[in-house]
Amino acid sequence: MKRKKPDPEVFVLALKQLGVEADNCIVIEDSEAGLKAALRAEIDTVYITPSLFTQHHCFDGASEVAEDATALLPIISQVLKSKARTTTTPN
Repeated sequence: MKRKKPDPEVFVLALKQLGVEADNCIVIEDSEAGLKAALRAEIDTVYITPSLFTQHHCFDGASEVAEDATALLPIISQVLKSKARTTTTPN
């Protein structure tokens, strides 16, 4: 990587290499820079689990801010199911 977050380069490259559209992705981040990078890559489903070092950051624009990743599991499960339904074409 030539540029680091909040530049979206890392997310844009990952999307390209995986062959996935941004609207079919979710991101779990722990920092304001990571949130900004994901949003700039047009990934609008971003979950935040702040760390001791980032708990004071601004997380405006995040889909959800949770104390830890385990608190996000049920939420993310529902979002993934919803995304799967919208990307699946009927037979």
